[in-house]
Amino acid sequence: MLTLKETSQTRRVAAACAAAVLAVVALSLGQGGDRSFLAGDQLHLTAPAPLALVSLPFDITWETPGHAASRYAVFVDLRPIAPGHGLRDLATTQCKRVPSCRPTADYLQGLGVYLSATNHISVVYLAQLAGTASREPHPVHTATVVRMNDAGRRVGDSAWQVQFRA
Repeated sequence: MLTLKETSQTRRVAAACAAAVLAVVALSLGQGGDRSFLAGDQLHLTAPAPLALVSLPFDITWETPGHAASRYAVFVDLRPIAPGHGLRDLATTQCKRVPSCRPTADYLQGLGVYLSATNHISVVYLAQLAGTASREPHPVHTATVVRMNDAGRRVGDSAWQVQFRA
């Protein structure tokens, strides 16, 4: 049987644990959560339409009302690099061993990463999706557009997505 002192301690420990769990949940829902897929009004994806059926090759286009031209990376069926990180994160291990090595546009395209200094890209290749999605007649693919700087690093944490079927 627990004494009054032990019962009081047990309740305090349980309350502290509950408070810690609530703090973690609150952070994950608010500012402390995964912010890599935030969208702002600086960019509006115009094509393809959400869940449109496309066939290769096809274009992904966007508008940037009131904003100067910028560089962009479009990640198709691939999670974008983290804010502040560079395209070098996607390089092969051999390339990363050489400080001056950078992944080529063709290499990145093979991964599903397209670079643009305009408001569109042409998708010429889609990877085969894994899991149950690969067995669907027209699986859903996701394209994510992020801003990049001239050095090939992601700028900010905003990202814009569209899903399409192919």
